[in-house]
Parts: sequence; structure tokens; C-alpha cells
Amino acid sequence: MNSGGLEEPFQELSVRSCPPTGIDPLSATECRRFLRSIPVETVGGLRDRALIATMTYSFARVSAALAMNVKDVFLTDSSLWLRLHEKGGKVLEVPCHHNLEAFLREYTVTAGIGIDRDGPLFRAPTVTARYRTAGSTGGAPGT
Repeated sequence: MNSGGLEEPFQELSVRSCPPTGIDPLSATECRRFLRSIPVETVGGLRDRALIATMTYSFARVSAALAMNVKDVFLTDSSLWLRLHEKGGKVLEVPCHHNLEAFLREYTVTAGIGIDRDGPLFRAPTVTARYRTAGSTGGAPGT
């Protein structure tokens, strides 16, 4: 028994890491199923999947993900990383999950935005890029 009178020091801690909202977080299987359900026949669909995957795999806030520029996706020691600009001027650099890396590469290549390093990463598709298919090229970030 410890000095606090509890037999188990962590017995009062909640197992859930999310505040009680009545909405349970998605499981890993549900997240994968959701990402696979996003239609990716257009650049907008590829963008949406890449944006949601960025928030899912990096735990980025919506505003941090939307504030990213193409140059905020970069290579370090042969792996892709993200630079997130968080609240209070904090800058976080986090490694990409392999699925996120694939989603980002497919989106940036198809949208043709890889060469616009200072432009926003998640942007409205241009008229010419709107209907590109996965076989189109335009340069991927970090290459």
C-alpha cells in the first residue's frame, strides 16, 4: 500500500486518453477503412485523403496541417518528414508514416505542386490539375 491509501497507484487513472465527449476515437482498422473510402479519382480527392491522413498519422491540428507549405514535407536520411507550425510559434518536425508518405507523394505528383516549394501544400486544384489521373507527373516534395 502506498502513502495515498491506494493499493494500485494508477487505479484511479482513466484508460481513455480523450476527454469524454460521447464520441469514441476511431480504431486503427476504422481509420484505414475511412482513408480507403475517400474517392481518389480527382486531385481534390487525393488532396482530401492526404490532408486527413496528415492529421491522422501526425496528430496535427487542422490549422497546422492547412498552414503547411510544400517545403514543409522534406527528406531526412531517406525518410519523409513533416514540419508543423503549431500554436504559439512552435515548430514540430515529425516523421511520416509510410502510408502518409505514399498519400502525400501521390497527391503532390498528380496535382503537379511538387515544384512550387513555397506554395501551400493543401490547395484548391487548378483547372488543369483538377482532372489529372494518378499517372500524371508534376514532381513530389522531397525529391
